[in-house]
Order: sequence, then structure tokens, then C-alpha cells
Amino acid sequence: KYAKEENLVNVVEPIERSDYPDTETEFFSIQNVIGKDMAINRAEAQMAAKTELALKVQTAVSAIARQQLSSLSDGVNGKQQQNSFDQRALSVSQLSIAKVMLMDSKLLRDRETQNYDYWVVYKVLLEDVTQVINQSDLGITINPKDLFKNQ
Repeated sequence: KYAKEENLVNVVEPIERSDYPDTETEFFSIQNVIGKDMAINRAEAQMAAKTELALKVQTAVSAIARQQLSSLSDGVNGKQQQNSFDQRALSVSQLSIAKVMLMDSKLLRDRETQNYDYWVVYKVLLEDVTQVINQSDLGITINPKDLFKNQ
């Protein structure tokens, strides 16, 4: 009734978030870019997906590190150590998502503006992510379930 009175229309996204939930084995990122140049749209969508996935990984890694490394919460230099760790964790997280995979895409075109409306889903396997993290100098050992639980 409210929608009718306000002249509103139900909008459905071309790619449903519920179809791509993060799991214990993989993280997903859904991106949308609008523009005239598809090469730029693809690059922008992939960069945005990598950024989102790296932040998910970095957040989980920082949470795990606070649990495993007492040096990050103890002593007068705790904040300095935490900042140093967070910088290294961000760098490792960015490296860990190098193998993002394209899972799905939808391409729409606006009839009036001729802009492309590009929807895309990327995923990263947490096994690949944990391998990079465990080989780094962060001083922690994790598994994919740890990442999922701490995201």
C-alpha cells in the first residue's frame, strides 16, 4: 500500500548477494560500475573487488593476531606494535588476494545515456589466502576457518 501511494517500484539487483555468501572456503565480492568504456569498467570493478577482499582478509588477520600474539596488546609499545603489525598485515592481505577469480557478471546498457551498467562477482579461495599468510613474516598460523570466523 505504501509503495503504491508513494509511486515506488521494487528494484531488484541483477546479482543477488544471497547467491554468494562468504563461506569457510571462499570470500566473495560483488561490484557494480557504470560507464561508457568497458575496459575501464572491468579494471575498476576488479580493483574494487580486490580492495574489498583484501580488507576482509586484513580484518580477520588482525583479529586472529590479537588472539595469538600477546605482544600486540601488552606493554607500553603495544599501540606501536599493533600499528606496525597492521601495516604488514595489510601488505600480506593484498598479496594474498592475487588469485581472485571471476565468478559471474551481468552487463546492462542504458538506452538513453548508452552507459554500460556492469555487475560482477569475484571470489578468492581462503586456502590460497592462508598459504600466503602462513608463509609471511606475521608470526601467526591460520587456517581458512579462522579467517571465516574472524571476518
